[in-house]
Amino acid sequence: MNFIKTKDGYKSIVRIKGPDGRIVERRACARTKEALKAEIERVKAEIRQTPASSLKVNRGISTFSDIIDFYTERNGYAGMETLFLKLKRDLGSIQISEISEKFDQYILILKKEPSRTGKPRTPATINRYIACAKIACQFACKRSYKKVTGLEENPLEDFEYSAEEGRDRVLSEEEKQRIFTALMKLESYLYWAFYFSLKNPIRKDDLINLTRDNLDEFKPWVHHYPSKTRKRKPREAVLPFLDEQLMQYFKSLPAECPYLFPKINKDGSWSKLPDFRKHWETVLREAKVQDFRWHDLKHCAITWILDNGYSERDIKNLGIQYDSKMIDRYYNRDATKVLHKWKNKGKLKADEGTMKEFIVKAG
Repeated sequence: MNFIKTKDGYKSIVRIKGPDGRIVERRACARTKEALKAEIERVKAEIRQTPASSLKVNRGISTFSDIIDFYTERNGYAGMETLFLKLKRDLGSIQISEISEKFDQYILILKKEPSRTGKPRTPATINRYIACAKIACQFACKRSYKKVTGLEENPLEDFEYSAEEGRDRVLSEEEKQRIFTALMKLESYLYWAFYFSLKNPIRKDDLINLTRDNLDEFKPWVHHYPSKTRKRKPREAVLPFLDEQLMQYFKSLPAECPYLFPKINKDGSWSKLPDFRKHWETVLREAKVQDFRWHDLKHCAITWILDNGYSERDIKNLGIQYDSKMIDRYYNRDATKVLHKWKNKGKLKADEGTMKEFIVKAG
């Protein structure tokens, strides 16, 4: 059970199976850890209750807020809670008959207005809002009891996604060295997390939650269940690229510390790795590395795996990715790799020709 420290107390994500077999995700918050434990048990009991009342609903759905509630009550938020809550806050009172026109205007506003960081929203961010809205509407349409939903067709069915360009950013060897230098200069707690993530593809949230139970010292490898998987199915992933330096680091951790990558303070105390976005930005400024996010390390790792002789089938066998399209998305395309191979291949043929000529003369 993971407790996340917040400004007002503690929070935790409850993710269990409901009576219908679906994974339901809820957020629990409280002032103290003891109160949070009680709140978690209450949420679990609420999820496990037979949803008899939902099968006897006799009220229709009239607003966009009703559609979102209809979807989230049966499926949970699945990591999209912030997006759904914003959609409810901004468009919740809109009638279903008007949602198609209003949603189009809403997306135009999102594209023009800056985000909370002051930067324009990327097409990928806009597409997540569109996906949440379309998924909720489509779910309400597909339910067998249409008398409950009142929807015969998805009002957002023909709504197109924004054209987006996937990120394809990896670190050069020089940039890696500059980041390592900055991490040591700042005495950063991210040194080994960064070292590990360069060759082992893992999301930041999953990295933070890795514990000693996830480490098999005899293989050696790290195994875990990614929080985000295709169709939200829990599948084990194995990260086997551990060298002697990493194994020595794991052995040096405080005996009472359960986490593989904790934040170790100067006085020797430790805590769970916090949300380190701002600290990571400080490291990048010190290293003079631009346009690089922590999630881009997954691009670095996938690229390293494929460039070092492993195949897409190997990545699928490890459970890191199951979709070839996703593997292709994370792989860094670089024409110079082909150029070097072509040059080496030509040099090899030239050497073979020289050898044949030598053999003929010698014979």
